[in-house]
Amino acid sequence: MASLVKFGLGLVLLFAPFRASAEDRWLSEDKFFHLSFSFGLVGLTYNGARTLDVPHGKALAGSASLGLALGVMKELRDMRKEGFSFMDLTADIVGVALGAALCTAELR
Repeated sequence: MASLVKFGLGLVLLFAPFRASAEDRWLSEDKFFHLSFSFGLVGLTYNGARTLDVPHGKALAGSASLGLALGVMKELRDMRKEGFSFMDLTADIVGVALGAALCTAELR
């Protein structure tokens, strides 16, 4: 879990120099959508993998990786239109981390 957070923070720092639009705010409906989509995606794919008898570690790694990959790909696509938002990417990472934490808490 800690390595996932470190990787996510590394992504944010890597893409931080890119400028986003002036309307980009930390607290907005868009950030909520990024966080909740990533959170739900991790939960859905993790539980789907566990239903197929994939071991916990592999299911968690796969679902978190998918969440991070989709978040990065969306921001890279947005770079061409409205600009890269490291705030959106941060919201994606927080959603993935919360989803992974919830999936891990299930085992206790």
